[in-house]
Amino acid sequence: QPELAAGLRQSVAEVYYAIGQYDAAVEALDAVIAQRAATLGQNHPETLESRIDLVNALERKGDYARAEAIAVQVMEHASLLPKSDVLRHNASMSLAQILRSKSDHRNALKYYEQAMQFAERNFPPEDPRALRVRQNYALALHLGGDTPSATTQFEQVLAIQRRLGPGAENNLVATLVNYATLLAESGESQKALQLEREAYEENKAKLGEDHPLTLLIRNNMGVSLLELGHAQDALTALSEAAEGRARVQGAQHPLTLRSLASKARALDGAGRSEESLALYDHVVEARKRILG
Repeated sequence: QPELAAGLRQSVAEVYYAIGQYDAAVEALDAVIAQRAATLGQNHPETLESRIDLVNALERKGDYARAEAIAVQVMEHASLLPKSDVLRHNASMSLAQILRSKSDHRNALKYYEQAMQFAERNFPPEDPRALRVRQNYALALHLGGDTPSATTQFEQVLAIQRRLGPGAENNLVATLVNYATLLAESGESQKALQLEREAYEENKAKLGEDHPLTLLIRNNMGVSLLELGHAQDALTALSEAAEGRARVQGAQHPLTLRSLASKARALDGAGRSEESLALYDHVVEARKRILG
């Protein structure tokens, strides 16, 4: 029963993704896609859905090139589906996410806008899927330069999520993290830190200290503390984030190197200039090896 086997592997991949083991999720999804392509066809909806999941896992893993190549292919096939097919929406969201991770904010915003239009036509306003689109769209607006509109979106989504209360589908943490990014980049580091602390405690309780999202939040807390002039507290947070990311995601992962670069800033702020310069040199050399 090949489809039963593929379904079981898909479930395993989803568990790996949820707990932040993205390498294992990619391996499982590659097997699922090979099985479904052989039995159902490359463009069958179930095969396409698994390919979208693979894009998301690759993006989290940091393999942006492969993620984008697959996402573009899936988007081409999904565009041929009926306008109400949720696969069109999922394909837009996955491509938008990888483009945002690559800092291609203009094109990311285009696909988030497509996802927003789909959500407005097909999801109730308080549906978790609609709220997820809105908060990602809000961050895309901010990164594209429209911070006032982004702030309005974030405030509205956050109010709805707080009113709905705890729940498996209430992705409050993601909204807190993304809104804190906007606030930090707008010079409101104290407000950003408040949201980051809330997100950190909630995600740590739910998924643990070593989950990649928990480590991302810890990193962001360190950056906010640094901006507020608390160099020693920032250094503690950024050291924990860098060590955790190296352990969980790998020493050469782009996010690990980002944490190390921020740690170098904190070392300089703490008056440890020689250590700071040595760490900056390490990050630069690592990025040269990876990026060329």
